[in-house]
Amino acid sequence: MPYPDHFNAHEYGISEVVWTVPYKVLKEWGETVVSKQEVIPTPAVVRTWIQTYNVTKTPTVIYDADKLSDQIQALYDNGLKGGYMTWNSGSNINKYKEVSYAFRKVYQ
Repeated sequence: MPYPDHFNAHEYGISEVVWTVPYKVLKEWGETVVSKQEVIPTPAVVRTWIQTYNVTKTPTVIYDADKLSDQIQALYDNGLKGGYMTWNSGSNINKYKEVSYAFRKVYQ
């Protein structure tokens, strides 16, 4: 569950606060996952939870469709195409409607 707001502010040496740049932090996280999968004779399919809720710590960030899309694209850019699940603890259907563009986008 590599939720960007769960990382240290400058994890992986990223100069920006990582939850403000979800693509960068998930790209770095994904590279680590891939390197570990490469040494396993029968690696599992990676299907991970990604962040859909807004970041409430400073700096606050609204996780809109673009932020969600950034996370998905980072997974795909690392070859992690086993799918994803989204976490929004409020389970607010309106939030999912707001970010639905990210679910319809084609990732390659």
